[in-house]
Amino acid sequence: MDDQPKPLADDPRFLESLDELDRGLESVDQPRPSRPPVLPLTQRSGAPEPPATPRAAEPPAPQPVAPPPVQLPPLQYPPPSPGEADVPHQGGTGGTRRRALLDLFPPAPDQTAPAPQPPPAAPAPPRPAPVALLAVPIARPAAPAVPQRAPAARQQPTRRPSLADMIAPTEEITYETFYGLNEKPFSLSSDLKFLYHSNAHDRVAQELLSAIRRHDAVVIITGDTGLGKTMLCRAVLEQLDHRTLTSFVTDPFVSIEDLVKTVLVDFGVISQADLASGRMAHAALADLTAALREFLQSLVALEAFAVVLIDEAQRLPADALEQVLLLSGTSGEQSLLQVVLVGQPRLLQVLNRAELRPLAQRASVREALEPLAEDEIAGYVLHRLAVAGANARVEFDDAAFERLNQLSAGVPLVVNLLCDRALMLGYHASANGIGVSTIDRAADDLDIRRPETGAGRMLRLMLNALVLVVLMLAGAAAAAVVFRDRVTQTVGQWEALPTPPRPPPLRQPSPLKALPPPPPDAQDNVPPRPRL
Repeated sequence: MDDQPKPLADDPRFLESLDELDRGLESVDQPRPSRPPVLPLTQRSGAPEPPATPRAAEPPAPQPVAPPPVQLPPLQYPPPSPGEADVPHQGGTGGTRRRALLDLFPPAPDQTAPAPQPPPAAPAPPRPAPVALLAVPIARPAAPAVPQRAPAARQQPTRRPSLADMIAPTEEITYETFYGLNEKPFSLSSDLKFLYHSNAHDRVAQELLSAIRRHDAVVIITGDTGLGKTMLCRAVLEQLDHRTLTSFVTDPFVSIEDLVKTVLVDFGVISQADLASGRMAHAALADLTAALREFLQSLVALEAFAVVLIDEAQRLPADALEQVLLLSGTSGEQSLLQVVLVGQPRLLQVLNRAELRPLAQRASVREALEPLAEDEIAGYVLHRLAVAGANARVEFDDAAFERLNQLSAGVPLVVNLLCDRALMLGYHASANGIGVSTIDRAADDLDIRRPETGAGRMLRLMLNALVLVVLMLAGAAAAAVVFRDRVTQTVGQWEALPTPPRPPPLRQPSPLKALPPPPPDAQDNVPPRPRL
Protein backbone atom coordinates (compact mmCIF):
# COMPACT_ATOMS: atom_id res chain seq x y z
CA MET A 1 0.00 0.00 0.00
CA ASP A 2 2.93 2.40 0.71
CA ASP A 3 4.24 1.89 -2.82
CA GLN A 4 1.10 3.32 -4.38
CA PRO A 5 1.72 6.66 -6.22
CA LYS A 6 0.31 9.82 -4.75
CA PRO A 7 -2.80 11.26 -6.29
CA LEU A 8 -2.28 14.19 -8.63
CA ALA A 9 -4.22 16.50 -6.33
CA ASP A 10 -1.49 16.02 -3.66
CA ASP A 11 1.39 16.61 -6.08
CA PRO A 12 2.65 20.20 -5.62
CA ARG A 13 4.37 20.18 -9.00
CA PHE A 14 1.08 19.35 -10.66
CA LEU A 15 -0.58 22.23 -8.81
CA GLU A 16 2.14 24.62 -9.92
CA SER A 17 1.65 23.51 -13.53
CA LEU A 18 -2.07 24.21 -13.21
CA ASP A 19 -1.25 27.67 -11.86
CA GLU A 20 0.90 28.30 -14.89
CA LEU A 21 -1.95 27.21 -17.13
CA ASP A 22 -4.38 29.46 -15.30
CA ARG A 23 -2.10 32.44 -15.81
CA GLY A 24 -2.38 31.84 -19.53
CA LEU A 25 -6.16 31.50 -19.26
CA GLU A 26 -6.52 34.74 -17.28
CA SER A 27 -5.62 36.82 -20.32
CA VAL A 28 -9.25 36.78 -21.48
CA ASP A 29 -11.64 39.64 -20.71
CA GLN A 30 -13.89 37.83 -18.13
CA PRO A 31 -12.01 36.72 -15.01
CA ARG A 32 -12.66 33.28 -13.71
CA PRO A 33 -14.39 32.87 -10.29
CA SER A 34 -12.09 31.96 -7.47
CA ARG A 35 -12.16 28.36 -6.27
CA PRO A 36 -11.89 27.13 -2.72
CA PRO A 37 -8.59 25.62 -1.70
CA VAL A 38 -8.20 21.93 -2.22
CA LEU A 39 -7.15 19.87 0.75
CA PRO A 40 -4.99 16.79 0.38
CA LEU A 41 -6.78 13.48 0.33
CA THR A 42 -5.13 12.47 3.60
CA GLN A 43 -6.83 15.35 5.43
CA ARG A 44 -10.24 14.68 4.02
CA SER A 45 -12.89 12.84 5.98
CA GLY A 46 -13.38 9.25 5.18
CA ALA A 47 -17.14 9.76 4.76
CA PRO A 48 -18.22 9.74 1.23
CA GLU A 49 -18.96 13.16 -0.16
CA PRO A 50 -22.48 13.97 -1.09
CA PRO A 51 -23.19 14.73 -4.69
CA ALA A 52 -22.39 18.26 -5.73
CA THR A 53 -25.34 20.62 -5.57
CA PRO A 54 -25.54 23.85 -7.50
CA ARG A 55 -24.60 26.92 -5.51
CA ALA A 56 -25.11 30.56 -6.04
CA ALA A 57 -22.36 32.33 -7.92
CA GLU A 58 -19.87 34.03 -5.68
CA PRO A 59 -18.89 37.58 -6.47
CA PRO A 60 -15.47 37.81 -8.06
CA ALA A 61 -12.64 38.83 -5.83
CA PRO A 62 -11.25 42.31 -6.40
CA GLN A 63 -8.34 42.18 -8.80
CA PRO A 64 -5.36 44.51 -8.62
CA VAL A 65 -5.23 47.24 -11.17
CA ALA A 66 -3.08 46.13 -14.03
CA PRO A 67 -2.49 47.44 -17.52
CA PRO A 68 -5.00 46.21 -20.05
CA PRO A 69 -3.95 42.83 -21.46
CA VAL A 70 -3.40 42.20 -25.10
CA GLN A 71 -6.62 41.37 -26.87
CA LEU A 72 -6.50 37.84 -28.17
CA PRO A 73 -8.92 36.45 -30.73
CA PRO A 74 -11.75 34.29 -29.36
CA LEU A 75 -10.99 30.62 -29.10
CA GLN A 76 -12.79 28.24 -31.36
CA TYR A 77 -13.42 24.96 -29.48
CA PRO A 78 -14.20 21.83 -31.40
CA PRO A 79 -17.59 20.18 -30.72
CA PRO A 80 -17.49 17.65 -27.88
CA SER A 81 -17.30 14.01 -28.75
CA PRO A 82 -19.96 11.61 -27.43
CA GLY A 83 -17.47 9.83 -25.20
CA GLU A 84 -16.41 12.85 -23.18
CA ALA A 85 -17.68 12.98 -19.54
CA ASP A 86 -19.38 15.97 -18.11
CA VAL A 87 -17.48 17.69 -15.36
CA PRO A 88 -19.59 19.38 -12.67
CA HIS A 89 -18.80 23.09 -12.29
CA GLN A 90 -20.31 25.73 -10.07
CA GLY A 91 -21.77 28.26 -12.41
CA GLY A 92 -24.04 31.14 -12.13
CA THR A 93 -26.96 29.18 -13.51
CA GLY A 94 -26.50 26.23 -11.16
CA GLY A 95 -26.01 23.70 -13.96
CA THR A 96 -23.03 21.83 -15.23
CA ARG A 97 -20.97 22.58 -18.35
CA ARG A 98 -18.34 20.62 -20.19
CA ARG A 99 -14.79 21.76 -19.77
CA ALA A 100 -12.72 20.68 -22.75
CA LEU A 101 -9.17 19.56 -22.36
CA LEU A 102 -7.98 22.48 -24.55
CA ASP A 103 -9.30 24.80 -21.87
CA LEU A 104 -6.24 23.92 -19.79
CA PHE A 105 -3.82 25.30 -22.37
CA PRO A 106 -3.35 28.97 -23.37
CA PRO A 107 -4.67 29.91 -26.79
CA ALA A 108 -2.24 30.06 -29.66
CA PRO A 109 -1.09 33.62 -30.29
CA ASP A 110 -2.22 35.39 -33.42
CA GLN A 111 0.39 35.23 -36.13
CA THR A 112 -0.51 38.66 -37.48
CA ALA A 113 -0.50 40.50 -34.12
CA PRO A 114 2.76 41.04 -32.23
CA ALA A 115 3.03 38.62 -29.30
CA PRO A 116 3.52 40.08 -25.83
CA GLN A 117 6.92 39.63 -24.30
CA PRO A 118 6.47 38.02 -20.79
CA PRO A 119 9.26 38.23 -18.29
CA PRO A 120 11.62 35.28 -18.32
CA ALA A 121 10.44 32.51 -15.98
CA ALA A 122 12.26 29.58 -14.50
CA PRO A 123 11.94 26.42 -16.58
CA ALA A 124 9.11 24.26 -15.28
CA PRO A 125 9.68 20.58 -14.59
CA PRO A 126 8.43 18.08 -17.16
CA ARG A 127 4.66 17.93 -17.06
CA PRO A 128 2.94 14.54 -16.93
CA ALA A 129 0.39 13.50 -19.47
CA PRO A 130 -3.01 15.21 -19.02
CA VAL A 131 -5.67 13.18 -17.18
CA ALA A 132 -9.34 13.65 -16.43
CA LEU A 133 -10.07 16.26 -13.80
CA LEU A 134 -11.50 15.30 -10.43
CA ALA A 135 -15.14 15.74 -9.74
CA VAL A 136 -14.34 18.05 -6.81
CA PRO A 137 -13.62 21.58 -7.92
CA ILE A 138 -10.21 22.83 -7.00
CA ALA A 139 -9.94 26.41 -5.77
CA ARG A 140 -6.63 28.19 -6.34
CA PRO A 141 -5.53 31.63 -5.30
CA ALA A 142 -5.68 34.32 -7.92
CA ALA A 143 -2.39 34.70 -9.71
CA PRO A 144 -0.80 38.10 -9.62
CA ALA A 145 -1.24 40.20 -12.72
CA VAL A 146 1.59 39.81 -15.15
CA PRO A 147 2.79 43.19 -16.42
CA GLN A 148 2.27 43.47 -20.15
CA ARG A 149 4.94 44.92 -22.32
CA ALA A 150 4.24 47.08 -25.28
CA PRO A 151 4.61 45.18 -28.53
CA ALA A 152 8.01 45.73 -30.03
CA ALA A 153 8.01 47.53 -33.33
CA ARG A 154 8.98 45.36 -36.24
CA GLN A 155 12.39 46.37 -37.44
CA GLN A 156 13.01 46.71 -41.11
CA PRO A 157 15.93 44.69 -42.41
CA THR A 158 18.89 46.99 -42.87
CA ARG A 159 21.12 46.82 -45.89
CA ARG A 160 24.68 45.89 -45.18
CA PRO A 161 26.90 48.84 -46.08
CA SER A 162 29.14 48.23 -49.03
CA LEU A 163 32.78 49.17 -49.37
CA ALA A 164 31.85 52.14 -51.53
CA ASP A 165 29.56 53.48 -48.76
CA MET A 166 32.28 53.21 -46.14
CA ILE A 167 34.79 55.15 -48.25
CA ALA A 168 34.27 58.89 -47.90
CA PRO A 169 33.60 60.56 -51.26
CA THR A 170 36.47 62.75 -52.37
CA GLU A 171 36.43 65.61 -54.83
CA GLU A 172 37.69 64.68 -58.26
CA ILE A 173 41.06 66.26 -58.90
CA THR A 174 41.84 67.47 -62.42
CA TYR A 175 44.88 69.12 -63.89
CA GLU A 176 43.29 72.54 -63.26
CA THR A 177 43.45 71.95 -59.51
CA PHE A 178 46.92 70.41 -59.72
CA TYR A 179 48.35 73.38 -61.61
CA GLY A 180 46.45 76.09 -59.68
CA LEU A 181 44.07 77.02 -62.50
CA ASN A 182 40.49 78.17 -62.10
CA GLU A 183 39.29 76.74 -65.41
CA LYS A 184 40.55 75.07 -68.55
CA PRO A 185 42.93 77.52 -70.24
CA PHE A 186 42.81 75.84 -73.65
CA SER A 187 39.12 75.14 -74.13
CA LEU A 188 37.62 75.44 -77.61
CA SER A 189 35.00 78.04 -76.64
CA SER A 190 34.94 81.54 -78.14
CA ASP A 191 35.17 83.33 -74.80
CA LEU A 192 36.47 86.85 -75.41
CA LYS A 193 38.48 86.92 -72.19
CA PHE A 194 40.94 84.50 -73.86
CA LEU A 195 41.33 86.77 -76.90
CA TYR A 196 44.99 87.20 -77.85
CA HIS A 197 45.85 90.30 -79.89
CA SER A 198 48.25 89.00 -82.48
CA ASN A 199 49.42 91.19 -85.33
CA ALA A 200 47.32 89.40 -87.94
CA HIS A 201 44.23 89.43 -85.75
CA ASP A 202 44.44 93.12 -84.93
CA ARG A 203 44.99 94.05 -88.55
CA VAL A 204 41.93 92.17 -89.84
CA ALA A 205 39.78 93.35 -86.93
CA GLN A 206 40.68 96.97 -87.63
CA GLU A 207 39.87 96.60 -91.33
CA LEU A 208 36.52 94.98 -90.56
CA LEU A 209 35.60 97.63 -87.99
CA SER A 210 36.49 100.42 -90.38
CA ALA A 211 34.41 98.88 -93.18
CA ILE A 212 31.38 98.60 -90.90
CA ARG A 213 31.74 102.20 -89.78
CA ARG A 214 32.00 103.28 -93.43
CA HIS A 215 28.76 101.34 -94.10
CA ASP A 216 30.28 99.24 -96.86
CA ALA A 217 27.73 96.94 -98.46
CA VAL A 218 29.71 93.66 -98.52
CA VAL A 219 32.84 92.58 -96.63
CA ILE A 220 34.62 89.25 -97.11
CA ILE A 221 36.86 87.71 -94.42
CA THR A 222 38.60 84.40 -95.12
CA GLY A 223 40.87 82.13 -93.12
CA ASP A 224 41.64 78.48 -92.52
CA THR A 225 39.86 76.43 -89.89
CA GLY A 226 40.98 77.13 -86.33
CA LEU A 227 42.49 80.60 -86.87
CA GLY A 228 39.87 82.34 -84.69
CA LYS A 229 37.49 83.90 -87.23
CA THR A 230 34.46 83.45 -84.95
CA MET A 231 36.21 85.06 -81.97
CA LEU A 232 37.35 87.92 -84.21
CA CYS A 233 33.76 88.63 -85.28
CA ARG A 234 32.53 88.61 -81.69
CA ALA A 235 35.31 90.98 -80.68
CA VAL A 236 34.38 93.42 -83.46
CA LEU A 237 30.67 93.29 -82.54
CA GLU A 238 31.56 94.30 -78.98
CA GLN A 239 33.11 97.54 -80.27
CA LEU A 240 30.09 98.76 -82.25
CA ASP A 241 27.91 101.54 -80.90
CA HIS A 242 24.25 101.29 -79.91
CA ARG A 243 23.04 102.66 -83.25
CA THR A 244 24.33 99.60 -85.10
CA LEU A 245 22.02 96.59 -84.94
CA THR A 246 23.81 93.28 -85.44
CA SER A 247 22.89 89.70 -86.29
CA PHE A 248 25.48 86.93 -86.12
CA VAL A 249 24.45 83.77 -87.99
CA THR A 250 26.65 80.89 -86.87
CA ASP A 251 24.64 78.02 -88.36
CA PRO A 252 25.23 77.86 -92.10
CA PHE A 253 23.01 74.81 -92.68
CA VAL A 254 19.82 76.86 -92.95
CA SER A 255 17.43 77.67 -95.75
CA ILE A 256 16.89 81.18 -96.96
CA GLU A 257 13.63 81.39 -94.98
CA ASP A 258 15.40 80.36 -91.79
CA LEU A 259 18.17 82.84 -92.50
CA VAL A 260 15.74 85.74 -92.83
CA LYS A 261 13.82 84.61 -89.72
CA THR A 262 17.05 84.53 -87.71
CA VAL A 263 17.92 88.04 -88.83
CA LEU A 264 14.44 89.34 -87.94
CA VAL A 265 14.62 87.79 -84.47
CA ASP A 266 18.11 89.22 -83.83
CA PHE A 267 16.96 92.68 -84.91
CA GLY A 268 13.91 92.45 -82.65
CA VAL A 269 11.33 92.70 -85.43
CA ILE A 270 9.64 89.47 -84.40
CA SER A 271 9.97 87.18 -81.39
CA GLN A 272 10.42 83.48 -80.98
CA ALA A 273 6.76 83.21 -79.94
CA ASP A 274 5.70 84.73 -83.29
CA LEU A 275 7.76 82.13 -85.11
CA ALA A 276 6.39 79.29 -83.00
CA SER A 277 2.66 80.02 -83.06
CA GLY A 278 2.17 83.62 -84.16
CA ARG A 279 1.46 85.33 -87.42
CA MET A 280 4.98 84.61 -88.77
CA ALA A 281 4.89 80.88 -88.10
CA HIS A 282 4.00 79.97 -91.68
CA ALA A 283 5.00 83.19 -93.41
CA ALA A 284 6.32 82.97 -96.95
CA LEU A 285 9.71 84.26 -98.04
CA ALA A 286 8.12 87.31 -99.70
CA ASP A 287 6.41 88.31 -96.43
CA LEU A 288 9.61 87.85 -94.46
CA THR A 289 11.62 89.90 -96.93
CA ALA A 290 8.98 92.65 -96.96
CA ALA A 291 9.05 92.84 -93.15
CA LEU A 292 12.84 93.11 -93.19
CA ARG A 293 12.86 95.83 -95.83
CA GLU A 294 10.23 97.81 -93.94
CA PHE A 295 12.34 97.60 -90.82
CA LEU A 296 15.47 98.71 -92.68
CA GLN A 297 13.62 101.69 -94.11
CA SER A 298 12.62 102.75 -90.61
CA LEU A 299 16.31 102.92 -89.61
CA VAL A 300 17.05 105.72 -92.08
CA ALA A 301 15.22 108.36 -90.03
CA LEU A 302 16.99 107.17 -86.88
CA GLU A 303 20.42 107.24 -88.55
CA ALA A 304 20.88 103.65 -87.47
CA PHE A 305 22.33 100.77 -89.41
CA ALA A 306 22.08 96.97 -89.52
CA VAL A 307 24.89 94.47 -89.97
CA VAL A 308 24.59 90.75 -90.66
CA LEU A 309 27.65 88.54 -90.12
CA ILE A 310 27.39 85.04 -91.63
CA ASP A 311 29.97 82.56 -90.36
CA GLU A 312 31.06 79.61 -92.56
CA ALA A 313 29.44 81.34 -95.52
CA GLN A 314 31.00 78.91 -98.00
CA ARG A 315 28.43 76.32 -96.88
CA LEU A 316 25.43 78.45 -97.79
CA PRO A 317 23.56 77.31 -100.90
CA ALA A 318 23.72 79.47 -104.00
CA ASP A 319 20.11 80.66 -103.74
CA ALA A 320 20.73 81.85 -100.18
CA LEU A 321 23.76 83.86 -101.30
CA GLU A 322 21.69 85.36 -104.11
CA GLN A 323 19.06 86.43 -101.58
CA VAL A 324 21.82 88.01 -99.50
CA LEU A 325 22.76 90.03 -102.59
CA LEU A 326 19.17 91.24 -102.89
CA LEU A 327 18.96 92.11 -99.21
CA SER A 328 22.10 94.24 -99.39
CA GLY A 329 20.38 96.75 -101.67
CA THR A 330 21.17 100.45 -101.43
CA SER A 331 19.07 103.54 -100.78
CA GLY A 332 20.79 106.57 -102.18
CA GLU A 333 24.45 106.50 -101.26
CA GLN A 334 24.25 104.36 -98.14
CA SER A 335 23.53 100.66 -97.81
CA LEU A 336 20.47 99.64 -95.81
CA LEU A 337 21.97 96.29 -94.77
CA GLN A 338 25.66 95.49 -94.48
CA VAL A 339 26.68 91.89 -95.07
CA VAL A 340 29.91 90.38 -93.75
CA LEU A 341 30.73 86.96 -95.24
CA VAL A 342 33.18 84.96 -93.12
CA GLY A 343 34.45 81.60 -94.30
CA GLN A 344 37.30 79.45 -95.49
CA PRO A 345 39.43 80.37 -98.52
CA ARG A 346 37.20 78.40 -100.89
CA LEU A 347 34.52 81.03 -100.29
CA LEU A 348 36.26 83.10 -102.94
CA GLN A 349 35.83 80.26 -105.42
CA VAL A 350 32.14 80.07 -104.62
CA LEU A 351 31.72 83.80 -105.20
CA ASN A 352 33.45 83.55 -108.59
CA ARG A 353 30.38 81.83 -110.08
CA ALA A 354 28.52 83.79 -112.71
CA GLU A 355 25.33 84.18 -110.67
CA LEU A 356 27.28 85.37 -107.59
CA ARG A 357 29.80 87.58 -109.33
CA PRO A 358 27.78 90.79 -108.68
CA LEU A 359 27.93 90.02 -104.97
CA ALA A 360 31.71 89.58 -105.10
CA GLN A 361 32.10 92.80 -107.08
CA ARG A 362 30.35 94.79 -104.35
CA ALA A 363 32.85 93.62 -101.73
CA SER A 364 34.97 96.62 -100.86
CA VAL A 365 37.13 94.78 -98.31
CA ARG A 366 38.69 91.33 -98.68
CA GLU A 367 40.91 90.29 -95.83
CA ALA A 368 42.59 86.98 -95.02
CA LEU A 369 43.37 86.00 -91.43
CA GLU A 370 46.88 84.60 -91.05
CA PRO A 371 48.24 82.11 -88.45
CA LEU A 372 50.26 83.11 -85.42
CA ALA A 373 53.87 84.06 -86.00
CA GLU A 374 56.64 81.92 -84.57
CA ASP A 375 57.47 84.47 -81.86
CA GLU A 376 53.78 84.74 -80.86
CA ILE A 377 53.29 81.11 -79.79
CA ALA A 378 54.83 81.63 -76.36
CA GLY A 379 52.84 84.81 -75.75
CA TYR A 380 49.61 83.08 -76.79
CA VAL A 381 50.14 80.14 -74.40
CA LEU A 382 51.22 82.31 -71.46
CA HIS A 383 48.27 84.69 -72.00
CA ARG A 384 45.72 81.89 -71.78
CA LEU A 385 47.42 80.44 -68.69
CA ALA A 386 47.35 83.84 -66.99
CA VAL A 387 43.64 84.31 -67.74
CA ALA A 388 42.75 80.83 -66.44
CA GLY A 389 44.68 81.31 -63.19
CA ALA A 390 46.93 84.07 -61.96
CA ASN A 391 48.90 81.64 -59.78
CA ALA A 392 49.50 78.95 -62.35
CA ARG A 393 52.15 76.43 -61.28
CA VAL A 394 53.19 75.16 -64.70
CA GLU A 395 55.92 76.21 -67.09
CA PHE A 396 56.61 75.51 -70.76
CA ASP A 397 60.24 75.56 -71.75
CA ASP A 398 61.53 77.23 -74.92
CA ALA A 399 61.97 73.92 -76.73
CA ALA A 400 58.32 73.10 -76.06
CA PHE A 401 57.23 76.42 -77.63
CA GLU A 402 59.37 75.68 -80.66
CA ARG A 403 57.86 72.23 -81.06
CA LEU A 404 54.37 73.71 -80.69
CA ASN A 405 55.10 76.05 -83.57
CA GLN A 406 56.36 73.18 -85.71
CA LEU A 407 53.40 70.94 -85.01
CA SER A 408 50.65 73.56 -85.19
CA ALA A 409 52.00 75.78 -87.98
CA GLY A 410 50.65 78.72 -85.95
CA VAL A 411 47.01 77.56 -85.92
CA PRO A 412 45.52 78.46 -82.49
CA LEU A 413 43.11 75.52 -82.54
CA VAL A 414 45.96 73.01 -82.85
CA VAL A 415 47.93 74.84 -80.16
CA ASN A 416 44.94 74.55 -77.80
CA LEU A 417 44.57 70.83 -78.45
CA LEU A 418 48.26 70.11 -77.93
CA CYS A 419 48.56 72.20 -74.76
CA ASP A 420 45.41 70.76 -73.21
CA ARG A 421 46.62 67.21 -73.81
CA ALA A 422 50.14 68.07 -72.62
CA LEU A 423 48.77 69.44 -69.34
CA MET A 424 46.78 66.26 -68.83
CA LEU A 425 49.88 64.13 -69.40
CA GLY A 426 51.93 66.33 -67.10
CA TYR A 427 49.31 66.01 -64.38
CA HIS A 428 49.37 62.21 -64.60
CA ALA A 429 53.16 62.32 -64.36
CA SER A 430 53.08 64.92 -61.51
CA ALA A 431 55.36 67.17 -63.55
CA ASN A 432 55.59 70.92 -62.99
CA GLY A 433 57.15 71.58 -66.37
CA ILE A 434 56.08 70.79 -69.94
CA GLY A 435 58.90 69.84 -72.28
CA VAL A 436 59.38 68.56 -75.79
CA SER A 437 58.77 64.93 -74.85
CA THR A 438 55.38 65.78 -73.34
CA ILE A 439 54.41 67.76 -76.46
CA ASP A 440 55.45 64.84 -78.68
CA ARG A 441 53.37 62.41 -76.61
CA ALA A 442 50.40 64.75 -76.88
CA ALA A 443 50.85 64.89 -80.65
CA ASP A 444 50.93 61.09 -80.81
CA ASP A 445 47.74 60.83 -78.78
CA LEU A 446 45.99 63.36 -81.04
CA ASP A 447 47.43 61.79 -84.22
CA ILE A 448 49.10 65.03 -85.28
CA ARG A 449 51.92 64.40 -87.72
CA ARG A 450 55.33 65.66 -86.76
CA PRO A 451 57.17 67.96 -89.21
CA GLU A 452 60.02 66.53 -91.28
CA THR A 453 63.52 67.91 -91.16
CA GLY A 454 65.81 68.24 -94.22
CA ALA A 455 67.73 65.02 -93.45
CA GLY A 456 64.51 63.15 -92.80
CA ARG A 457 62.99 64.32 -96.07
CA MET A 458 66.10 63.25 -98.00
CA LEU A 459 66.11 59.87 -96.30
CA ARG A 460 62.44 59.40 -97.15
CA LEU A 461 63.09 60.19 -100.84
CA MET A 462 66.01 57.75 -100.97
CA LEU A 463 63.92 55.01 -99.41
CA ASN A 464 61.14 55.65 -101.90
CA ALA A 465 63.59 55.42 -104.83
CA LEU A 466 65.09 52.19 -103.47
CA VAL A 467 61.67 50.65 -103.05
CA LEU A 468 60.79 51.64 -106.63
CA VAL A 469 63.95 49.99 -108.03
CA VAL A 470 63.29 46.82 -106.05
CA LEU A 471 59.73 46.68 -107.33
CA MET A 472 60.92 47.13 -110.92
CA LEU A 473 63.46 44.31 -110.60
CA ALA A 474 60.89 42.07 -108.99
CA GLY A 475 58.45 42.80 -111.81
CA ALA A 476 61.06 42.02 -114.44
CA ALA A 477 61.93 38.73 -112.77
CA ALA A 478 58.25 37.78 -112.55
CA ALA A 479 57.75 38.63 -116.23
CA ALA A 480 60.75 36.51 -117.21
CA VAL A 481 59.30 33.53 -115.35
CA VAL A 482 55.81 33.93 -116.79
CA PHE A 483 56.93 34.59 -120.38
CA ARG A 484 59.97 32.32 -120.30
CA ASP A 485 59.26 30.51 -123.61
CA ARG A 486 58.65 33.70 -125.51
CA VAL A 487 61.74 35.33 -124.05
CA THR A 488 63.85 32.30 -124.99
CA GLN A 489 62.50 32.40 -128.54
CA THR A 490 63.20 36.12 -128.84
CA VAL A 491 66.74 35.71 -127.56
CA GLY A 492 67.38 32.84 -129.99
CA GLN A 493 66.15 34.87 -132.93
CA TRP A 494 68.36 37.74 -131.92
CA GLU A 495 71.37 35.45 -131.73
CA ALA A 496 70.58 33.83 -135.13
CA LEU A 497 70.65 37.08 -137.12
CA PRO A 498 73.32 37.03 -139.98
CA THR A 499 76.40 39.11 -139.68
CA PRO A 500 76.03 42.26 -141.78
CA PRO A 501 78.49 42.51 -144.79
CA ARG A 502 81.61 44.53 -144.51
CA PRO A 503 81.39 47.95 -146.10
CA PRO A 504 83.48 48.53 -149.27
CA PRO A 505 86.87 50.13 -148.73
CA LEU A 506 87.08 53.84 -149.40
CA ARG A 507 89.30 54.92 -152.29
CA GLN A 508 91.99 57.41 -151.48
CA PRO A 509 91.83 60.55 -153.69
CA SER A 510 94.89 61.32 -155.85
CA PRO A 511 96.82 64.50 -155.01
CA LEU A 512 96.44 67.54 -157.34
CA LYS A 513 99.41 69.07 -159.04
CA ALA A 514 100.17 72.70 -158.26
CA LEU A 515 100.18 75.14 -161.22
CA PRO A 516 103.27 77.29 -161.62
CA PRO A 517 102.79 81.03 -161.20
CA PRO A 518 102.82 83.16 -164.39
CA PRO A 519 106.05 84.93 -165.34
CA PRO A 520 106.49 88.53 -164.17
CA ASP A 521 106.60 89.94 -167.77
CA ALA A 522 103.13 88.64 -168.45
CA GLN A 523 101.75 90.49 -165.49
CA ASP A 524 103.07 93.83 -166.76
CA ASN A 525 101.42 93.43 -170.18
CA VAL A 526 97.93 93.01 -168.75
CA PRO A 527 95.83 96.01 -169.82
CA PRO A 528 93.96 97.89 -167.07
CA ARG A 529 90.22 97.49 -166.72
CA PRO A 530 88.11 100.28 -167.92
CA ARG A 531 86.21 102.32 -165.29
CA LEU A 532 82.48 102.34 -165.39
